[in-house]
Amino acid sequence: MVCRKFEGQMRLVAVFRRRTWSIRFASKVKKEMKISGAQVKAARELLKITQPELAEACGVAQRTLRRFETDEGLVDASNLDKILAELERRGIEFTNGTGIGVRLNFEKAAAFARGIAKPRNESDR
Repeated sequence: MVCRKFEGQMRLVAVFRRRTWSIRFASKVKKEMKISGAQVKAARELLKITQPELAEACGVAQRTLRRFETDEGLVDASNLDKILAELERRGIEFTNGTGIGVRLNFEKAAAFARGIAKPRNESDR
């Protein structure tokens, strides 16, 4: 079990159960989500990025990402935290209502794209 500070007062608790990670946010509202490799792969497809691109952006090995997405192996909780943080920074939201899901928040994705574009424009001047 890993407890880490996560965006302000929320703490992220990750527990491995049956080939999926159970993500629980310790706050006033109890919210539990199970994140699978398939969800990470779907998120990557929504963003139209490759495994090597995501692995480099997260700072994890490409092999680690590939093994998690294909359910070939376990991923360390700290690596999962890095992967989820990068995907959420790019606008991905993981949902667990009556099922599991992944969606792209266009406003967050646009803000991420503007943040990437700014330094490039400033360096050209």
